[in-house]
Amino acid sequence: MSIVVNHDKRQKMILKKSMKLFAEYGYSDVTYQKIADKCGVARTTLYKYFQNKREVFDATIREVTVVLEHRYFEIMNTAGLNYEDRLRQMIYSIVDNVFDQKVILGVILDYLLSLRRSGNEVSRKVRRHTIKVRLLFREIIMGGINSGEFKKLNVRVVNDALYSLCEAVIFKVTVAEINYVTKEKCYDIVDLFIDGIKNDLPVDN
Repeated sequence: MSIVVNHDKRQKMILKKSMKLFAEYGYSDVTYQKIADKCGVARTTLYKYFQNKREVFDATIREVTVVLEHRYFEIMNTAGLNYEDRLRQMIYSIVDNVFDQKVILGVILDYLLSLRRSGNEVSRKVRRHTIKVRLLFREIIMGGINSGEFKKLNVRVVNDALYSLCEAVIFKVTVAEINYVTKEKCYDIVDLFIDGIKNDLPVDN
């Protein structure tokens, strides 16, 4: 009697166990064979789902990204939140994720550096994984300006500044490992930024 394999379930299992493996050893020290051993499958079986280590890692990052994006879209679509609160909660959530996913973010940086060292173009890969966050930032900023909550500023400049703020948090937490950087201090910086773009003038109805 043949055994029916749930391929979606097996693929999710592979990604879940691979993520733990990457978090423990880092991208460079994980091999295709280690992934197969960790998942309890033969290399030939693993090959049916992913042809190499890079494909496995890219897929694990997509899994993490999708979960985070769902959370950000939930914030964006929460009834009763004005644009200021949407922006604040979204960036707070990003800060929380940076601290909670510190190890795997470090692995991602290791991965990107390995790609650069091998002559691959990195910026396009980063943009592909972050484009939806940038678009959400843009939508919130434009909505806030149109509603009068934010000052009439250059949307692209504000968007780039927000993204750079998130990058700075990731760098300090995962690379610099500055001990005095806490979630609360990051929240304070976010509040300072948002206060700077808020429109203090009364809004005409």
